[in-house]
Amino acid sequence: MDDIDKAKGYGFIWILVAYFFGAFGFGMALGVPFYDSVISGLAGLCLGVASYFFARFIRTGFIMTILGSCVVTLSVNVMVHLGLGAYPSRLMIGALMLFGARCFLRILFVNYLKTIIWWEHPYCLLLC
Repeated sequence: MDDIDKAKGYGFIWILVAYFFGAFGFGMALGVPFYDSVISGLAGLCLGVASYFFARFIRTGFIMTILGSCVVTLSVNVMVHLGLGAYPSRLMIGALMLFGARCFLRILFVNYLKTIIWWEHPYCLLLC
């Protein structure tokens, strides 16, 4: 347990790279054009910066999701106002999917644990 407590996380730059490529990748996977996916990656970058600094003061995931959504919406609208894109919905989708991925992975994990607990998974039958 002490090793876990002493483990260092990723640095600030790597966190921002992950947010950028996460939003960019979701944009590309959802069929958004390349240029708009790059702009979506920039919105994800803004989300990463905001999340990094908000996490020092806010511990509730629900509040972080609301503030992060506000940051993404504001950054996308500023980019559209600056002429970097014409369709805010296409720019926003990749960055907002970062929230969905986090929730989706939690749902998958919880459902998997539920199937193990209730012995519904085929592999659990091998343990009988």
